Amino acid sequence: MKIFFLSLLLAASPFLAFAQGDVQTIPLKGAKAFHLSANMSGVIIHIGGSDEIKVQHFLTVNGKDRPDLRELDIDRSSRGLSLEELKPNDQILEKERSGNNLNVRHRPGVYKGEQHGGTQVVAYMEVTVPANVTLTVETLYGSIDVKGVKDMPEAKSRYGSITVVFAPDAKIAAIDYESDYQSIDLTLPGSIAANVDLDTQYGSLYTDFDISIKANSTDRNRRLESFSDGQLKGTINGGGDRISLHSQYKNIYLRKMK
Repeated sequence: MKIFFLSLLLAASPFLAFAQGDVQTIPLKGAKAFHLSANMSGVIIHIGGSDEIKVQHFLTVNGKDRPDLRELDIDRSSRGLSLEELKPNDQILEKERSGNNLNVRHRPGVYKGEQHGGTQVVAYMEVTVPANVTLTVETLYGSIDVKGVKDMPEAKSRYGSITVVFAPDAKIAAIDYESDYQSIDLTLPGSIAANVDLDTQYGSLYTDFDISIKANSTDRNRRLESFSDGQLKGTINGGGDRISLHSQYKNIYLRKMK
């Protein structure tokens, strides 16, 4: 495990969109929190609007739109709104397999036919959420991509990556992001004050923040107590709420907003 301090950070690729897919509009009706749970799809979240959440659900098989394989469940409770993807799932898509391969992409892009052989599936959601709503997201297979968010305390993906860029004026409280098999890439305002806990077993840690790490007061060489076995603990700008990023197999990127 290695730690790298970045001087040059690459900008994220711009989001793309298809003209296909189901569109749903969910009135907030006073809700202040929104939880999104996706099974097979990747999730792309835009921040905008004031009184509703807009969801576009995309699924194509071999370049053909398949509304029969899409289904979302919306639940409203005293805690806020939640949206769960019921279809597609791996059992449903397995029935669409032709030949030896089933290739599933979780992001928008141009369908390229038989480039990889077998059945070609594209599954993702584009969601627009007002800035004043607290957002939490979990996915099973797909990635999570969010830009301009002001309040997103939790994100978890089993097989997908997590990429989150906060708004420059975001007032950030505690953050807990976890991806089991892919990378985590988090961009925060440079003025943030936080306690950080970065943890990976098989990947590397990258940051361009100045992180203060506790030193052993009895060790004149200031050996780092907080760093061991792929874990880095420290403070940014004197410390504050806890920022916890865990990726077991891939890299963690903690970026300072430019």
